[in-house]
Amino acid sequence: MSARCDSADTRTVISRLYSKICRQRVRVADLDSVTSEKWATNYYQQERLRRKGQQWRTLLHPSVFGACLAVFGLTVVGPIVLLLLFTATNYLSPDATFLITSDNSFFAFTERDLSMAGGHRLFGDL
Repeated sequence: MSARCDSADTRTVISRLYSKICRQRVRVADLDSVTSEKWATNYYQQERLRRKGQQWRTLLHPSVFGACLAVFGLTVVGPIVLLLLFTATNYLSPDATFLITSDNSFFAFTERDLSMAGGHRLFGDL
């Protein structure tokens, strides 16, 4: 009985090794079979095969974390900070002035300003 178990174990080990070897040969054959007249088709197929074998840990680089942090900051943190700033400075209150009032403006028109007055008043009645 032990001989049968040993031969069965040996068969399973051999079949597993053979399947691993065949898988590796298929990968090599897939890369070799990527031959086309167009370079774009070759590139697309090679990239597709490369992405199949890519694991999740290859996506965890510092640049990926930085990009995710930047997107999170612009979409979530930025609007919250602006809302806090506007509420702290009363920018969104009903009596807030968004523009300079005419009393404080340098370009405000007054009737005493000679450059803005009409011509007949400037020279008198002719």
